[in-house]
Amino acid sequence: FSQPVGSISDRGSDVRLRGTNGKVELAIKRGKFGGATRQEAILPIANGEIYNALLGLNLMGFSTGTFGARRIQRYCDGSIEISIHQVLLAADPSKIASHFVEFEVTAPFGTEVEQIGRLTEQMQGFGLVPMTAREWTGYAEQINKEWDGIYVFGETDLSSFEQIGAQN
Repeated sequence: FSQPVGSISDRGSDVRLRGTNGKVELAIKRGKFGGATRQEAILPIANGEIYNALLGLNLMGFSTGTFGARRIQRYCDGSIEISIHQVLLAADPSKIASHFVEFEVTAPFGTEVEQIGRLTEQMQGFGLVPMTAREWTGYAEQINKEWDGIYVFGETDLSSFEQIGAQN
């Protein structure tokens, strides 16, 4: 669940209710999309509490948004987290629409250049080429547009979220 207004790259914050590995969670991200200094908090949503989470988002002004599901395998290599994502089709979460690999590191502010170098080196060690910020934004917008769904509070059937939570 994410506010689908304007380009992803123009948003200063991103609030989403998402299904990841069969669990529903509220993700709150602040900062430039794809930026090196983005802050993030993940809050688990208990089984049976999807409506209350959506009501809370609606009360904060997030009444319409995109929703999607991912199956994610996470690995750690020192302080670097490597995540392999399967992007599931929101209309049918049993189908995989796309894949991508994400490398992240939690580090003190002021070390961004050094950390980006470390991540790039790690990716290249796996034979991967990092996307540019523009490529990543385009890909994320494609995910939202082509494979995720649209949610409107009070109109969309909650089984959409329950199905994503149960099947991914």
